[in-house]
Amino acid sequence: MDKNQLLELAQSINHEYELGIWSEINAFMGYNNKKISDFILSFSELEQCFFLKILMVDYKDASSIFLKLVEFIEYKNATFYIREKSDHGIEYFVLSSMNSKKGFLLRVEFIESRERFNEMKRTPH
Repeated sequence: MDKNQLLELAQSINHEYELGIWSEINAFMGYNNKKISDFILSFSELEQCFFLKILMVDYKDASSIFLKLVEFIEYKNATFYIREKSDHGIEYFVLSSMNSKKGFLLRVEFIESRERFNEMKRTPH
């Protein structure tokens, strides 16, 4: 499965804004504040997608934090994710849903440098 296939699959479920997911992501980030230096959470109404940008204290912990985040917020029926590496960091696309076809789409980006993170603060998506 690639990113385009995951986004196509997302069209078959209702993944509009969900306050509970927003709250759970914020809670998770708070629980892990010793490993996370800073983060930006936003939601795009147009794409119906949560965007989470994370600056780690130690970038090597990114994969472990990602897996813990997914375990914390995922719906139990189905969860898929795609991982992409770029020059700026690691990006994950997550789709999770319940049997009722209600779910969420989340794009998580781990940023390697404070400078790049500060640039992204000016453009949340």
